[in-house]
Amino acid sequence: MDFDILDPDLWARGDPGRFGIPYEKLVRLRAQAPCLRQEFNTPGLLPWSWIVTRYDDVLEVSRNAQRYISGRGMTLRTYDVLGGNEESKPNMIAMDGEQHSRTRRDRKSVV
Repeated sequence: MDFDILDPDLWARGDPGRFGIPYEKLVRLRAQAPCLRQEFNTPGLLPWSWIVTRYDDVLEVSRNAQRYISGRGMTLRTYDVLGGNEESKPNMIAMDGEQHSRTRRDRKSVV
């Protein structure tokens, strides 16, 4: 692809709610590169990440924790988001398998 999915200018100066979402780029990604390995050259970010854009592929990734591990963190940052300090807790989206299921059950019982 000839664009960086994280480019702030692509997301209308960092405020897609006000200036719009680049739908034409997302449509092109789905058609030409539905599962794209995006390279990054931004300090503090990982060197690359997978960008998954098709609905069925996103479902596959979200339902198959054995193959697509999120428990290492759902971030592009180079630091360990799950390590944190005593006050921080991992976000549920960054959990896999039984840890995710247990947290979901616990939160559901509160509601």
